[in-house]
Amino acid sequence: MIGYGLGGFLSFALMITAGALFLPLGIEPELIGTVALGAQVPLGQIGLLLALVGILFAVGGAAIDTCFSGAYNFAQFFGWEWGKHRRPSGAPRFTLAWIVLLVLALVVIMSGIDPVLLTEYAVIFSVVALPLTYIPILLVANDRAYMGRYVNGKLANAFGLLYLLVIMVVALSAIPLMILTNQGQG
Repeated sequence: MIGYGLGGFLSFALMITAGALFLPLGIEPELIGTVALGAQVPLGQIGLLLALVGILFAVGGAAIDTCFSGAYNFAQFFGWEWGKHRRPSGAPRFTLAWIVLLVLALVVIMSGIDPVLLTEYAVIFSVVALPLTYIPILLVANDRAYMGRYVNGKLANAFGLLYLLVIMVVALSAIPLMILTNQGQG
């Protein structure tokens, strides 16, 4: 609760700062470093430095978290050794996986590809694949030999099929909507 509250408070503080400081000067804070200028006005160079260091830690933490998440997914899927109590030499494939993911992310950033646009494309294509990942779940949920007494009933199947219909409509309309709206840009 404290983390979400603090995050919400800081988000509002950044929006208020942007509105009060950047809007009258005609500055559009589209780059992450521009946000640090909001700390420079009241606190000078020390405020700018602290804001930049804070951004570095926030972005670095998110990068590490994302790489570890990807490596955990690989390790669980392929049955590799992993875990927070293992040293890198005790889980070499896990260690290699997060390092490779970090290097791939660095290559993407250094290539000049817009990471937000790349994320939007990834989300769109994951929506297209969503019915293919949901159908096996629905089939297993109806397998009495596997699910035993927890097998889906008629109501659960009705809701499951309704949900499948919804995600199929979304999947079929994702790419045409992306093209028609120019990725949401109009």
